[in-house]
Amino acid sequence: MATSMPTSPVTPAIRRPLGVTVVTILTWLAAIGDVIAGIAFMAEADDHSLRADLGMTETELRWYGGAVIVIGIVTALVAIGLGRGARWARGLVSVLMVIRIGGAVYALTQISWADQRNESLSAIGQIVISGLILWVLYGNKADAYFGRER
Repeated sequence: MATSMPTSPVTPAIRRPLGVTVVTILTWLAAIGDVIAGIAFMAEADDHSLRADLGMTETELRWYGGAVIVIGIVTALVAIGLGRGARWARGLVSVLMVIRIGGAVYALTQISWADQRNESLSAIGQIVISGLILWVLYGNKADAYFGRER
């Protein structure tokens, strides 16, 4: 008596699009930068001039450094998710980019172009970069990559 094994449909492998790879690499760089910055804040918390410049106590700087390290670790987890095509990671990055765009638009309404040109250019840069990230993450190739079965 022959029994047949159920077959599962094989989905073709979808390669990660170049744009998603670039966003993933940039996310990794942000994570590494956050961890390094957090360590630096914790290591330099006893520096009197740094505390004076930031208006923080030694304890506050240490807590801030720890928080930045945690943010770096979370950012690394998001980078891993993006690299693997996790929809939750794409969604989280999307929410953050929309918040960044909203914050930058608000900043543009609050500052004077003539008096604060650098801040205005920075806000415009944030809008452009965040918009590009959203464009990359929701392009046709990225949709196929993030939409595939796991």
